[in-house]
Parts: sequence; C-alpha cells; structure tokens
Amino acid sequence: MYVPEFTDLVGDEQEFFASAFNSRAVLRRGALRGTHQHLLTVKDLDGLLRSGSARLPYVRVTKDGDPLHPMNYTKLLRVQGEYFADAVVPEQVLGLFRAGATVTWNTINHLHAGVRGLTTMLAEKFSTKCDAVAFLTPPGTEGFRPHHDPVDVFVVHLHGRKRWQVWPLPEVRKGDAAQFTREQLGEPLFTATLEPGDVMYMPYGTPHVAMAEGGTSLHLSVVVRPRMWGDLVQQTVRAVVQRDPRFAVYPYMNASNAARLAADLKDVLAALAEELGKQDPDDVVADLIRSGDESVRL
Repeated sequence: MYVPEFTDLVGDEQEFFASAFNSRAVLRRGALRGTHQHLLTVKDLDGLLRSGSARLPYVRVTKDGDPLHPMNYTKLLRVQGEYFADAVVPEQVLGLFRAGATVTWNTINHLHAGVRGLTTMLAEKFSTKCDAVAFLTPPGTEGFRPHHDPVDVFVVHLHGRKRWQVWPLPEVRKGDAAQFTREQLGEPLFTATLEPGDVMYMPYGTPHVAMAEGGTSLHLSVVVRPRMWGDLVQQTVRAVVQRDPRFAVYPYMNASNAARLAADLKDVLAALAEELGKQDPDDVVADLIRSGDESVRL
C-alpha cells in the first residue's frame, strides 16, 4: 500500500516547522504528482457508493453551502432482521450531484485503506488524532461558503481542477468553525487553481473557499486536530489530581460556608501547585506524546 512520506507533503521538514507550521498557508505544486492516484480516485468513491454499505454520517450532501436533509438520499434498510434508517441510496446521491450538489465523504480513512495509511502517518507525526474528508464537487460549483476550520488541514488534490482563495490568519484565532462573507474577509492572501498532485497546508483558523473549475473535482482534506497548550495543561493537571487522594474529598458547597470553602480551596490549590512543581517536564512530555500516539487512528 502506498503511503506518502511527510516530506512529500511539506518539502523540507525543518523549514516547514520553522516558517509555516501554525503560522501560514503553503502550496506545493506537484508534490504528489504521479502517485496521488494511489490514495483515492473517483472510481473508488463510486465503488463505495454502489457497494450498498454506504451510510450516514460517512456520506453527506451539500448544495449552495447548505446541507441537504438526509431524507433526500437515504432509505430504511433491513439487515438480518434489524432496520437502519440511514442507508444511502446511490441513484439519489448521483442525481443530486448532477444537479449541482457536493458529495462529502467524512472520515473516509475508516473506509479506504490508502487514505488510512496517510492519516496514520500524519497522526504519528503530530501525536494527535487525524482524519480525512473527501470532497467530490460538480463543475462550476462552490461547495461551501468562505469559512475556517478548527483543525490544521492538508489539502491533497486528486482529480480535476479547483480554484482556491485563501485569506491570512486572523490576529485572534478561535477554536471553532465559522463562516464569512468575502466582504468581511477582504483581499485574499492568494488565489490558486489546484491540480492533481498539488498539496496545500492551512493552519487551523485559515479562512478559505474553493470552486471546481471545468469538470468534476475531487480533493482530500486531511485534518490534524491540534492539542493546544490549554488541552495539554488540563491533561497534566487531570493526571496529577487523579493520582492524589487529597483531591478526592467531597466538600459541602453552600453559601452559608463560603468563607470556609474559600480557605479550603486556597489550601487545595497550593497542594496542586506543589504537586505540579514536582513533575519532571521530560516525563510529562513523554506521557503527552504517548497519549497522542494511543489515539484511535482508523
């Protein structure tokens, strides 16, 4: 099974982490040219769709930037005496696609071995969860409105051509998804048409929008879920608290004893600070990396 190297995606690894990671979008022309077809093809998606096993939430259909109700492309299916209400109907999905809807395959690494190899490689590189979403977009269609995502994204273009507009990172990045108008965003940082084999990296919070040009377009958005310092600190504090029985005491919470609670809390926080001060940073970092490596990476 073909699995790209990390340097195939980003070029020089040291330069990537020094100048691009978590700071700016980068486009690499032809990074996977000649090998991209080993990751995922339109034919692969057609086979998955027609296999009869496609279900929600793996498959979603969107038109004009809005998700279509699943009743438009699913049916009730009976399997071994059990009923499933989320079976995807291939003919209905294809009809919606021909009418201008984008078909999205969520967490396709669960369903396709080639994509799974790519997400596993990146999960190991960043010690965190990694998944992939495939976007099959009809000609001349802008599948989604300008938006940003709460994840780092490696865009791998696989079929056709797609015109991207990418805006600079905002001064303050928020950890959730959001949509924008072009008027709100102003001038893009760059506009580029991606072709098969091109790879683009976007840090979390990067506003962007894409439109298929000429014919059907397929790309993968391989998403790396960042663990912020806040997440890592919370994980470290949680581990300390769970090990120490002093933090398992159940206080009586009532306004009538607020003064006593405040004094007790001061002692508890002092104890926590003392225990955190005893932690070896090298051991803590090793534990954090290990916990990331143990994330589910199907």
